[in-house]
Amino acid sequence: MQPEAFDTFIEMVRDCGTGIVQMPASCEMYLAQYLSSFDAERKMLLTALRKNVPNAIVQYDQKDGYDDHLDYLTAKLVKESECDAGDARWAVEAWAEALDRPAGYEIEQAIDPRKLREEQEQNPESGFKSKAVKTAMITIVGAGGFLGGFVAVALLPVLVWASGAEVVMNGGEDTGMFDKKSTNVQFFLACLLLAVGAGIVGSLGAIGAWLFAGGNENPWATFNVACGTAFVMVFIVTMMPLIPALLKPIFYVCSVFGTTYKSAARGGNY
Repeated sequence: MQPEAFDTFIEMVRDCGTGIVQMPASCEMYLAQYLSSFDAERKMLLTALRKNVPNAIVQYDQKDGYDDHLDYLTAKLVKESECDAGDARWAVEAWAEALDRPAGYEIEQAIDPRKLREEQEQNPESGFKSKAVKTAMITIVGAGGFLGGFVAVALLPVLVWASGAEVVMNGGEDTGMFDKKSTNVQFFLACLLLAVGAGIVGSLGAIGAWLFAGGNENPWATFNVACGTAFVMVFIVTMMPLIPALLKPIFYVCSVFGTTYKSAARGGNY
């Protein structure tokens, strides 16, 4: 393994912040970008990421036995990925170093708030990166709720026109060609406004659930949950006559909130 690859990888994590491991899809993208010239090293780091090595490093909270824990992760990586032991050790040590937990690291059982505040004041950039990662996660989850609701409603004019049906207004009276075009435009604009509204409501439900559940990992998995729920629930609340019209938006946002909350609380699983 090339020393330049190790240095480049450390630079990547410093630039992105250690919270990048909580967003595996984004982390893979950055690995491809930063280590494009180091194919073997990139693949080994990517394998370790997919085998949950970074999270296992961060989540270790015992005061003693940290080096043994790294040895265990190395042996586990070799067994699960059938890679070379030396390459596996390099990847584990690279992740440990990047996450500020190199071999010999001692876990502090209790963190003095005053010390933490002093460290943040001395290195405000780390706090900024942490906030940036959290903001990115919230944005991703919110985008899932928005996209699902927006696409579902936006499909309505597409389905109408694809079926060859005509939009009839003005009490069903026959209209000329010009009036038909105007009616189609009005219908499209109305659907567009409804789509934006459904997207915003879905986004608010997803963001609220993520924050309320304290979500902090795998936002792309929760993105899929929020998007899928919002998309399906648009059709359900629209086609269920038993739900009063005034309660449909409430039923819709509560459904998005519930499934997104469940996913966020379980670390992206459902």
